[in-house]
Amino acid sequence: MGVAVAVFALLWFIFNTGGGSIRRLSGTYVGTSPVQVKPGTDPFIAKQLSTIKLIIKTDQLAYLSVAGIPVTGHIEYASKQATFVPDAVADTPIARVAPEMKRLYTVTLTPVGETDWLYNGTIRLRPTK
Repeated sequence: MGVAVAVFALLWFIFNTGGGSIRRLSGTYVGTSPVQVKPGTDPFIAKQLSTIKLIIKTDQLAYLSVAGIPVTGHIEYASKQATFVPDAVADTPIARVAPEMKRLYTVTLTPVGETDWLYNGTIRLRPTK
């Protein structure tokens, strides 16, 4: 019986800490995408188009804004990375949007240093203060 309890405790720890290899995300992270805008574009619009913002709550529900498009979802953890999994794009449930949209907004997050994350391996997201 003691072995079963120990195995259960180990599995609970692994499941609830993402294997212990990756830190849990929480807070607001912002990055800039290298978007090309036409000359003469309003600076506010240009900034909106290039900004990536990720907000993660302690319950791992999350909000992502890419080029001003709002996406709600949740975070899933693996041993060396986290994944933003979309649940809705612009308030439309993911089951009702094109499969390409789900793939587009499913984002891999890889830790960099103590606080930053790489968005799909290319764009650095930094915590806001």
